[in-house]
Amino acid sequence: NEPPYDAEVVLSKEDKEAIRRALRPLHAEPIFLEDEVRAKHEVYVNECLFPRFNNVLETGSRSAAFGDLILDLDPYVAAFRRANQLIADAIVKGLGDHSGIDLLWLHDYQLSLVASYVRAQCDQSESVPSMVLSLHACFPTSEVFRSLENRDELLRGMLSADIVNFHTFNHARHFMQSCRRVLGLRFRSRQGGHMSVDVLGRHVTTCINHMGPALDELQAAMRSERSAAVAERLRRAYAGRAVIIGFDECQRLSGVMLKMLAFEHLLKTSRRYRNRVVLVQRCFLRDGRRKDTCTSSKELRAIAARINTAFGFHVDYAEANTWDLAYRVGAFHAADMLLHTPSREGVNLMPLDFVFCRAQWSLEARSAGGGSGVARSAGSVSGSGRDDSVGGDVSPRASPTPDAVNPGLS
Repeated sequence: NEPPYDAEVVLSKEDKEAIRRALRPLHAEPIFLEDEVRAKHEVYVNECLFPRFNNVLETGSRSAAFGDLILDLDPYVAAFRRANQLIADAIVKGLGDHSGIDLLWLHDYQLSLVASYVRAQCDQSESVPSMVLSLHACFPTSEVFRSLENRDELLRGMLSADIVNFHTFNHARHFMQSCRRVLGLRFRSRQGGHMSVDVLGRHVTTCINHMGPALDELQAAMRSERSAAVAERLRRAYAGRAVIIGFDECQRLSGVMLKMLAFEHLLKTSRRYRNRVVLVQRCFLRDGRRKDTCTSSKELRAIAARINTAFGFHVDYAEANTWDLAYRVGAFHAADMLLHTPSREGVNLMPLDFVFCRAQWSLEARSAGGGSGVARSAGSVSGSGRDDSVGGDVSPRASPTPDAVNPGLS
Protein backbone atom coordinates (compact mmCIF):
# COMPACT_ATOMS: atom_id res chain seq x y z
CA ASN A 1 0.00 0.00 0.00
CA GLU A 2 1.13 3.52 -0.76
CA PRO A 3 1.46 6.00 2.11
CA PRO A 4 -1.56 8.30 2.73
CA TYR A 5 -0.84 11.25 0.46
CA ASP A 6 -3.23 14.17 0.23
CA ALA A 7 -5.23 14.13 -3.01
CA GLU A 8 -3.70 16.16 -5.83
CA VAL A 9 -5.36 19.55 -6.22
CA VAL A 10 -6.41 20.64 -9.71
CA LEU A 11 -6.89 24.40 -9.97
CA SER A 12 -9.51 25.86 -12.27
CA LYS A 13 -9.22 29.30 -13.89
CA GLU A 14 -11.52 30.66 -11.20
CA ASP A 15 -9.30 29.16 -8.48
CA LYS A 16 -6.20 30.75 -9.99
CA GLU A 17 -7.85 34.14 -10.22
CA ALA A 18 -9.05 33.86 -6.61
CA ILE A 19 -5.48 33.08 -5.53
CA ARG A 20 -4.20 36.12 -7.42
CA ARG A 21 -6.78 38.36 -5.73
CA ALA A 22 -5.91 36.99 -2.29
CA LEU A 23 -2.17 37.56 -2.80
CA ARG A 24 -2.44 41.00 -4.42
CA PRO A 25 -2.64 42.93 -1.10
CA LEU A 26 0.60 41.19 -0.08
CA HIS A 27 2.31 42.35 -3.30
CA ALA A 28 2.79 38.70 -4.24
CA GLU A 29 2.22 37.18 -7.67
CA PRO A 30 1.62 33.41 -8.06
CA ILE A 31 3.12 31.63 -11.05
CA PHE A 32 1.20 28.69 -12.50
CA LEU A 33 3.16 26.33 -14.72
CA GLU A 34 1.57 24.43 -17.58
CA ASP A 35 0.83 20.83 -16.57
CA GLU A 36 3.44 19.31 -18.89
CA VAL A 37 6.12 21.81 -17.86
CA ARG A 38 5.35 21.30 -14.19
CA ALA A 39 5.51 17.50 -14.49
CA LYS A 40 8.85 17.48 -16.34
CA HIS A 41 10.27 20.19 -14.06
CA GLU A 42 9.45 18.09 -10.99
CA VAL A 43 11.07 15.02 -12.52
CA TYR A 44 14.26 16.91 -13.34
CA VAL A 45 14.50 18.58 -9.94
CA ASN A 46 13.61 15.51 -7.89
CA GLU A 47 15.22 12.69 -9.89
CA CYS A 48 18.28 14.44 -11.29
CA LEU A 49 19.26 17.53 -9.28
CA PHE A 50 18.21 16.27 -5.84
CA PRO A 51 20.48 13.18 -5.78
CA ARG A 52 23.39 15.06 -7.35
CA PHE A 53 23.19 17.95 -4.91
CA ASN A 54 23.22 15.34 -2.14
CA ASN A 55 26.39 13.74 -3.54
CA VAL A 56 24.64 10.65 -4.90
CA LEU A 57 25.54 9.15 -8.27
CA GLU A 58 23.37 6.52 -9.96
CA THR A 59 25.27 3.83 -11.82
CA GLY A 60 22.62 1.26 -12.78
CA SER A 61 19.76 1.23 -15.26
CA ARG A 62 17.39 1.63 -12.31
CA SER A 63 17.80 3.14 -8.89
CA ALA A 64 15.90 1.74 -5.92
CA ALA A 65 16.05 5.06 -4.15
CA PHE A 66 15.48 7.60 -6.89
CA GLY A 67 13.32 5.97 -9.55
CA ASP A 68 14.00 5.21 -13.20
CA LEU A 69 17.16 6.46 -14.85
CA ILE A 70 16.35 9.24 -17.34
CA LEU A 71 18.15 8.62 -20.63
CA ASP A 72 16.95 11.68 -22.60
CA LEU A 73 17.26 14.72 -20.36
CA ASP A 74 16.61 17.40 -22.99
CA PRO A 75 12.82 17.75 -22.47
CA TYR A 76 13.29 17.87 -18.70
CA VAL A 77 16.08 20.44 -18.84
CA ALA A 78 13.90 22.51 -21.18
CA ALA A 79 11.07 22.40 -18.62
CA PHE A 80 13.50 23.47 -15.89
CA ARG A 81 14.58 26.43 -18.04
CA ARG A 82 10.97 27.30 -18.84
CA ALA A 83 9.99 27.36 -15.16
CA ASN A 84 12.95 29.56 -14.26
CA GLN A 85 12.19 31.85 -17.22
CA LEU A 86 8.56 32.31 -16.14
CA ILE A 87 9.67 33.23 -12.64
CA ALA A 88 12.25 35.67 -14.03
CA ASP A 89 9.62 37.25 -16.31
CA ALA A 90 7.32 37.79 -13.33
CA ILE A 91 10.18 39.35 -11.34
CA VAL A 92 11.11 41.73 -14.15
CA LYS A 93 7.47 42.73 -14.56
CA GLY A 94 7.27 43.38 -10.82
CA LEU A 95 10.40 45.53 -10.98
CA GLY A 96 8.76 47.61 -13.67
CA ASP A 97 5.48 47.95 -11.76
CA HIS A 98 7.07 48.84 -8.41
CA SER A 99 9.93 51.33 -8.34
CA GLY A 100 12.50 51.31 -5.57
CA ILE A 101 13.08 47.54 -5.45
CA ASP A 102 16.86 47.12 -5.20
CA LEU A 103 17.23 43.59 -3.81
CA LEU A 104 16.07 40.16 -4.98
CA TRP A 105 16.36 37.14 -2.70
CA LEU A 106 16.23 33.76 -4.45
CA HIS A 107 16.05 30.46 -2.59
CA ASP A 108 17.62 27.09 -3.44
CA TYR A 109 18.83 25.26 -6.51
CA GLN A 110 15.36 25.00 -8.06
CA LEU A 111 15.85 28.69 -9.00
CA SER A 112 19.45 28.35 -10.18
CA LEU A 113 18.82 30.03 -13.54
CA VAL A 114 16.51 32.86 -12.45
CA ALA A 115 19.30 35.34 -11.68
CA SER A 116 20.82 34.92 -15.15
CA TYR A 117 17.46 35.51 -16.86
CA VAL A 118 16.72 38.56 -14.72
CA ARG A 119 20.18 40.00 -15.37
CA ALA A 120 19.84 39.44 -19.13
CA GLN A 121 16.55 41.35 -19.23
CA CYS A 122 17.53 44.11 -16.81
CA ASP A 123 20.92 44.74 -18.43
CA GLN A 124 19.10 46.33 -21.34
CA SER A 125 17.57 48.97 -19.04
CA GLU A 126 20.67 49.33 -16.85
CA SER A 127 18.60 48.75 -13.69
CA VAL A 128 19.87 45.43 -12.39
CA PRO A 129 18.94 44.94 -8.73
CA SER A 130 21.30 43.28 -6.29
CA MET A 131 20.58 39.55 -6.18
CA VAL A 132 21.19 37.00 -3.43
CA LEU A 133 20.87 33.24 -3.99
CA SER A 134 20.58 31.22 -0.77
CA LEU A 135 21.16 27.48 -1.06
CA HIS A 136 19.47 25.53 1.73
CA ALA A 137 20.42 22.13 0.34
CA CYS A 138 23.86 20.59 0.22
CA PHE A 139 26.26 21.46 -2.57
CA PRO A 140 28.09 18.45 -4.03
CA THR A 141 31.78 17.94 -4.63
CA SER A 142 33.05 19.01 -8.05
CA GLU A 143 33.43 15.34 -9.06
CA VAL A 144 29.70 14.78 -8.57
CA PHE A 145 28.57 18.17 -9.85
CA ARG A 146 30.38 17.79 -13.15
CA SER A 147 28.31 14.66 -13.87
CA LEU A 148 25.35 16.98 -14.57
CA GLU A 149 24.77 17.48 -18.28
CA ASN A 150 24.02 21.24 -17.93
CA ARG A 151 26.61 21.90 -15.22
CA ASP A 152 28.06 24.98 -16.96
CA GLU A 153 24.62 26.53 -17.34
CA LEU A 154 23.72 25.89 -13.70
CA LEU A 155 26.95 27.40 -12.39
CA ARG A 156 26.74 30.45 -14.63
CA GLY A 157 23.13 30.94 -13.59
CA MET A 158 24.07 30.86 -9.91
CA LEU A 159 27.02 33.17 -10.52
CA SER A 160 24.66 35.75 -12.03
CA ALA A 161 23.67 36.57 -8.45
CA ASP A 162 25.84 39.02 -6.50
CA ILE A 163 25.91 36.86 -3.36
CA VAL A 164 25.62 33.07 -3.10
CA ASN A 165 24.85 32.04 0.45
CA PHE A 166 25.43 28.61 2.08
CA HIS A 167 24.80 27.17 5.52
CA THR A 168 28.14 25.42 5.96
CA PHE A 169 31.69 26.11 4.85
CA ASN A 170 32.01 22.69 3.18
CA HIS A 171 29.13 23.47 0.82
CA ALA A 172 30.67 26.87 -0.05
CA ARG A 173 34.05 25.21 -0.63
CA HIS A 174 32.50 22.64 -2.97
CA PHE A 175 30.81 25.44 -4.91
CA MET A 176 34.02 27.43 -5.36
CA GLN A 177 35.96 24.32 -6.38
CA SER A 178 33.27 23.53 -8.95
CA CYS A 179 33.57 27.06 -10.33
CA ARG A 180 37.33 26.56 -10.70
CA ARG A 181 37.31 23.03 -12.08
CA VAL A 182 34.23 23.27 -14.32
CA LEU A 183 34.41 26.89 -15.51
CA GLY A 184 38.07 27.70 -14.87
CA LEU A 185 37.19 30.68 -12.66
CA ARG A 186 39.40 31.92 -9.83
CA PHE A 187 38.24 32.56 -6.28
CA ARG A 188 39.99 34.63 -3.66
CA SER A 189 39.62 35.99 -0.15
CA ARG A 190 38.19 39.50 0.11
CA GLN A 191 38.36 42.13 2.82
CA GLY A 192 36.18 41.11 5.75
CA GLY A 193 36.94 37.41 5.39
CA HIS A 194 34.50 36.63 2.56
CA MET A 195 35.47 34.57 -0.46
CA SER A 196 34.51 35.69 -3.95
CA VAL A 197 34.58 34.27 -7.46
CA ASP A 198 35.77 36.52 -10.29
CA VAL A 199 33.25 36.44 -13.15
CA LEU A 200 34.02 38.75 -16.09
CA GLY A 201 35.04 41.61 -13.82
CA ARG A 202 32.28 40.98 -11.27
CA HIS A 203 33.09 39.72 -7.79
CA VAL A 204 30.45 37.18 -6.72
CA THR A 205 30.63 36.87 -2.94
CA THR A 206 30.11 33.54 -1.18
CA CYS A 207 28.80 33.72 2.38
CA ILE A 208 28.22 31.20 5.15
CA ASN A 209 25.23 32.11 7.31
CA HIS A 210 23.57 29.71 9.71
CA MET A 211 19.88 29.50 10.52
CA GLY A 212 18.64 29.20 14.08
CA PRO A 213 15.42 28.00 15.71
CA ALA A 214 12.29 30.17 15.63
CA LEU A 215 12.33 30.83 19.37
CA ASP A 216 9.04 32.73 19.65
CA GLU A 217 7.15 29.97 17.83
CA LEU A 218 8.82 27.27 19.94
CA GLN A 219 7.97 29.05 23.18
CA ALA A 220 4.36 29.51 22.08
CA ALA A 221 4.15 25.79 21.21
CA MET A 222 5.64 24.90 24.60
CA ARG A 223 2.77 26.74 26.29
CA SER A 224 0.03 25.20 24.11
CA GLU A 225 -2.55 22.70 25.34
CA ARG A 226 -1.92 20.46 22.34
CA SER A 227 1.76 19.96 23.17
CA ALA A 228 0.83 19.18 26.78
CA ALA A 229 -1.73 16.60 25.62
CA VAL A 230 0.76 14.93 23.23
CA ALA A 231 3.41 14.76 25.97
CA GLU A 232 0.96 13.30 28.48
CA ARG A 233 -0.31 10.70 26.02
CA LEU A 234 3.20 9.49 25.18
CA ARG A 235 4.31 9.42 28.81
CA ARG A 236 1.31 7.34 29.81
CA ALA A 237 1.70 4.98 26.87
CA TYR A 238 5.38 4.32 27.62
CA ALA A 239 5.62 4.78 31.37
CA GLY A 240 8.75 3.19 32.78
CA ARG A 241 10.50 3.11 29.40
CA ALA A 242 13.15 5.35 27.91
CA VAL A 243 11.60 7.10 24.90
CA ILE A 244 13.73 7.69 21.79
CA ILE A 245 12.03 10.11 19.41
CA GLY A 246 12.69 10.71 15.73
CA PHE A 247 11.19 13.07 13.14
CA ASP A 248 12.50 12.51 9.61
CA GLU A 249 11.61 12.67 5.94
CA CYS A 250 10.37 9.33 4.64
CA GLN A 251 13.15 8.89 2.09
CA ARG A 252 16.35 6.91 1.72
CA LEU A 253 18.84 9.70 2.44
CA SER A 254 17.18 10.58 5.76
CA GLY A 255 18.78 7.48 7.26
CA VAL A 256 15.60 6.29 8.98
CA MET A 257 16.24 2.73 7.84
CA LEU A 258 19.74 2.82 9.37
CA LYS A 259 18.21 4.11 12.59
CA MET A 260 15.65 1.30 12.78
CA LEU A 261 18.26 -1.33 11.90
CA ALA A 262 20.47 0.09 14.65
CA PHE A 263 17.57 -0.15 17.09
CA GLU A 264 16.96 -3.76 16.03
CA HIS A 265 20.67 -4.47 16.53
CA LEU A 266 20.47 -2.98 20.04
CA LEU A 267 17.58 -5.25 20.99
CA LYS A 268 19.31 -8.33 19.53
CA THR A 269 22.65 -7.80 21.23
CA SER A 270 21.57 -6.21 24.54
CA ARG A 271 18.74 -8.18 26.11
CA ARG A 272 18.68 -5.89 29.16
CA TYR A 273 17.15 -3.09 27.06
CA ARG A 274 14.17 -5.12 25.93
CA ASN A 275 10.89 -3.74 27.33
CA ARG A 276 12.85 -0.82 28.78
CA VAL A 277 13.13 1.36 25.68
CA VAL A 278 10.81 2.36 22.82
CA LEU A 279 11.51 4.10 19.50
CA VAL A 280 8.80 6.60 18.57
CA GLN A 281 9.47 7.32 14.89
CA ARG A 282 7.45 9.87 12.93
CA CYS A 283 8.03 10.37 9.20
CA PHE A 284 7.05 13.24 6.93
CA LEU A 285 5.59 12.32 3.54
CA ARG A 286 6.74 14.70 0.79
CA ASP A 287 4.83 14.84 -2.45
CA GLY A 288 7.77 15.70 -4.71
CA ARG A 289 9.58 12.33 -4.49
CA ARG A 290 6.81 9.76 -4.44
CA LYS A 291 8.78 6.77 -5.74
CA ASP A 292 11.50 7.21 -3.13
CA THR A 293 8.91 7.88 -0.43
CA CYS A 294 6.76 4.85 -1.34
CA THR A 295 9.78 2.52 -1.43
CA SER A 296 11.10 3.85 1.88
CA SER A 297 7.66 3.71 3.52
CA LYS A 298 7.17 0.06 2.56
CA GLU A 299 10.61 -0.91 3.87
CA LEU A 300 10.27 1.03 7.14
CA ARG A 301 6.86 -0.42 7.93
CA ALA A 302 8.24 -3.91 7.26
CA ILE A 303 11.20 -3.35 9.62
CA ALA A 304 8.93 -1.94 12.34
CA ALA A 305 6.62 -4.95 12.05
CA ARG A 306 9.60 -7.33 12.15
CA ILE A 307 10.98 -5.74 15.32
CA ASN A 308 7.60 -5.74 17.06
CA THR A 309 6.99 -9.37 16.08
CA ALA A 310 10.41 -10.53 17.30
CA PHE A 311 10.71 -8.54 20.54
CA GLY A 312 7.23 -7.29 21.40
CA PHE A 313 6.11 -3.71 20.89
CA HIS A 314 9.25 -1.57 20.72
CA VAL A 315 8.67 0.64 17.64
CA ASP A 316 5.85 3.17 17.41
CA TYR A 317 5.98 4.10 13.71
CA ALA A 318 3.63 6.53 11.97
CA GLU A 319 3.59 8.66 8.80
CA ALA A 320 1.80 11.88 7.92
CA ASN A 321 2.06 14.72 5.45
CA THR A 322 3.03 16.96 8.35
CA TRP A 323 3.63 16.83 12.09
CA ASP A 324 2.85 20.30 13.37
CA LEU A 325 5.14 22.19 15.74
CA ALA A 326 2.94 21.70 18.80
CA TYR A 327 2.96 17.93 18.24
CA ARG A 328 6.73 17.87 17.84
CA VAL A 329 7.27 19.97 20.96
CA GLY A 330 5.00 17.68 22.96
CA ALA A 331 6.96 14.65 21.73
CA PHE A 332 10.22 16.40 22.66
CA HIS A 333 8.84 16.88 26.14
CA ALA A 334 8.03 13.20 26.58
CA ALA A 335 11.27 11.93 25.01
CA ASP A 336 14.56 11.09 26.67
CA MET A 337 16.56 11.37 23.46
CA LEU A 338 16.25 12.59 19.87
CA LEU A 339 17.96 10.21 17.43
CA HIS A 340 18.89 11.77 14.09
CA THR A 341 20.87 9.70 11.53
CA PRO A 342 20.78 11.26 8.03
CA SER A 343 23.05 9.96 5.28
CA ARG A 344 22.85 13.30 3.45
CA GLU A 345 21.07 16.45 4.52
CA GLY A 346 20.81 20.18 4.00
CA VAL A 347 19.20 22.40 6.61
CA ASN A 348 17.44 20.64 9.48
CA LEU A 349 16.67 22.58 12.65
CA MET A 350 15.02 19.65 14.44
CA PRO A 351 18.03 18.88 16.71
CA LEU A 352 18.36 22.57 17.62
CA ASP A 353 14.63 22.78 18.38
CA PHE A 354 14.94 19.73 20.64
CA VAL A 355 17.97 21.08 22.50
CA PHE A 356 16.33 24.49 22.99
CA CYS A 357 13.10 23.00 24.34
CA ARG A 358 14.90 20.64 26.72
CA ALA A 359 17.21 23.41 27.92
CA GLN A 360 14.22 25.65 28.67
CA TRP A 361 12.48 22.92 30.64
CA SER A 362 15.71 22.08 32.45
CA LEU A 363 16.11 25.71 33.55
CA GLU A 364 12.50 25.82 34.73
CA ALA A 365 12.95 22.57 36.64
CA ARG A 366 16.10 23.90 38.32
CA SER A 367 14.44 27.17 39.30
CA ALA A 368 11.53 25.16 40.74
CA GLY A 369 13.90 22.90 42.66
CA GLY A 370 13.48 19.97 40.29
CA GLY A 371 17.14 18.87 40.29
CA SER A 372 19.33 18.04 37.31
CA GLY A 373 17.79 14.81 36.04
CA VAL A 374 16.27 16.43 32.98
CA ALA A 375 19.61 17.80 31.83
CA ARG A 376 21.09 14.32 31.98
CA SER A 377 18.16 12.70 30.19
CA ALA A 378 18.05 15.20 27.33
CA GLY A 379 20.33 14.03 24.54
CA SER A 380 20.62 14.39 20.78
CA VAL A 381 22.61 11.79 18.85
CA SER A 382 23.74 11.83 15.23
CA GLY A 383 24.79 8.53 13.76
CA SER A 384 27.85 7.52 11.73
CA GLY A 385 25.93 5.47 9.15
CA ARG A 386 26.68 2.04 10.71
CA ASP A 387 23.92 0.28 12.57
CA ASP A 388 26.26 -1.17 15.21
CA SER A 389 27.85 2.26 15.80
CA VAL A 390 24.48 3.97 16.21
CA GLY A 391 23.33 1.17 18.49
CA GLY A 392 26.41 1.75 20.63
CA ASP A 393 25.61 5.45 20.82
CA VAL A 394 22.05 4.70 21.87
CA SER A 395 22.66 2.06 24.54
CA PRO A 396 24.35 4.18 27.24
CA ARG A 397 21.42 6.60 27.09
CA ALA A 398 18.62 4.06 26.78
CA SER A 399 18.18 3.17 30.44
CA PRO A 400 15.87 5.55 32.33
CA THR A 401 17.05 6.67 35.75
CA PRO A 402 14.75 7.32 38.72
CA ASP A 403 15.40 11.07 38.63
CA ALA A 404 14.91 11.45 34.87
CA VAL A 405 11.43 12.93 35.24
CA ASN A 406 10.25 15.53 32.75
CA PRO A 407 9.01 18.82 34.22
CA GLY A 408 5.51 20.01 33.49
CA LEU A 409 4.76 22.20 30.53
CA SER A 410 4.54 25.87 31.35
